[in-house]
Amino acid sequence: MEWDKTNLIEFLESNDQKQIIVEDTGGAVRLRGMLQHPGERDMCGSILYEATLIPVIEGLEVSLTLHNDFLGIHILADSTHGNESSLSCAAEISYKKLAIYPG
Repeated sequence: MEWDKTNLIEFLESNDQKQIIVEDTGGAVRLRGMLQHPGERDMCGSILYEATLIPVIEGLEVSLTLHNDFLGIHILADSTHGNESSLSCAAEISYKKLAIYPG
């Protein structure tokens, strides 16, 4: 399936609280986890569509942000020492290279 923002929103809303797999068909990213809270968020006056993916790895949280031409991914891992995250990284998957399905 070729993804765009509209049909990705429909997929996310119909798979809330279910396991999904998100991957870049080029092989750079593959994530599996429980989809939670898809919906619009007001970020300083800009409306973004976001969802949270909770992987099976404890302490790891993935934010999915839908843009016009790509899916933005932000991975955050809790630190075992102090308040700062021990891991924070971002990736982008163009809709042309996106594979997303129930998992």
